[in-house]
Amino acid sequence: MRENKATKKRRVLPANERKEMILDAALEIFSRHGYERSDVDAIARQAGIGKGTIYRHFPSKQKLFLALVDRGYELLKERMKLVPRLRDSLQQAFRRGMESHANFFIENPKYYRVMMLELPDYRLRIGGDIMRRHQRYIQPLVKGIKTRIKNGQIEKIDPEFAAFVLAAMSCIVVERHLRCKGDTRRKDIKTAVDLFLRGVMK
Repeated sequence: MRENKATKKRRVLPANERKEMILDAALEIFSRHGYERSDVDAIARQAGIGKGTIYRHFPSKQKLFLALVDRGYELLKERMKLVPRLRDSLQQAFRRGMESHANFFIENPKYYRVMMLELPDYRLRIGGDIMRRHQRYIQPLVKGIKTRIKNGQIEKIDPEFAAFVLAAMSCIVVERHLRCKGDTRRKDIKTAVDLFLRGVMK
């Protein structure tokens, strides 16, 4: 008797691969429907597994969502590690930082919807230590700003707040790119950085 797809034994995946598969499915569902309108049943169907399998790895929808956000931040943090270069001019350094941030989300619009659009609303409704996650990925940029302050290139400002301002400006660039026709990101990034530097340069 020939074995068909229905009778084939499913390959047992290692726990780490199973978790990644669940997070991939969660990214699809959360980015499409948002946190409130997504449910674990839909994520299980997307992943092709039972709901109980998800709960063995993630005890709740909230834990699953935060794990997905953490994965996004880790990917972004890897991109942001490449930012600080002391030999860059001030304009080049900040432009490279904003380009790294904006390009990550332009290349990964599903993460943008989860992390930059859904996440603030989630924070207001549900809570959670989201600022800690922000602080972790923005540290390379904070470090670069601290160095420029120490070197006397820019005013003595709160480096972490300044980094968040740059990230927010970067999100405006991403929004413009994703919602408008044409690719003006290089011009938009230059304009945003010029505006930022007018406020912080000595």
